[in-house]
Amino acid sequence: MKYYDILYANGKIQGVERWEGGDFNVLAFWDGLPFEGVIPKEVQLFIPPEDEGLLKPAILPNPVSWLIISDRLLEIWSPYIEEDVQVFDAPIFYELDHRPCQGYHIINPIRVVDCINWDKTVEKKRPDGTRRAIYNLTLRKDRLGKHHIFRLEDYLTPLIISPKLVKCLTDDIHGVAFLKIPVSE
Repeated sequence: MKYYDILYANGKIQGVERWEGGDFNVLAFWDGLPFEGVIPKEVQLFIPPEDEGLLKPAILPNPVSWLIISDRLLEIWSPYIEEDVQVFDAPIFYELDHRPCQGYHIINPIRVVDCINWDKTVEKKRPDGTRRAIYNLTLRKDRLGKHHIFRLEDYLTPLIISPKLVKCLTDDIHGVAFLKIPVSE
């Protein structure tokens, strides 16, 4: 069994290149905690003019590393993820004329699961003892539960999804990529 880390796909697709955030903490959707409040109007993510004619991806690449997904992907995944995420309308605009780019949502995964198999995962540390990197990430099957999207306790960077979410993708979903993460007994 494999789970997956969500990646941005390469290719000729639209993507955000510039953003403005005022005093908003862009890390708000990185820590696995619920976000209380609304996204301020100062927060704007811009698609550059050269991307306007390109394919709109199901997962929108962006420099703030938020999970921004299309209406269609949200429709497909909602029955499986609704208890584990918060959904916000994404403040995406076309840079040339500031016209809204409709059809995207920010997904804030609020489920954090303690499931790293530290016996098989390699952790590299800096001289001061802080984590520098993790290699050969492996998950523990007995700790996964029935969750379909989550962050990892003690290593929040990856955004993990279940095989079910990958299998339910349809041919009209473009601009997604995944990294396989092994699962051990």
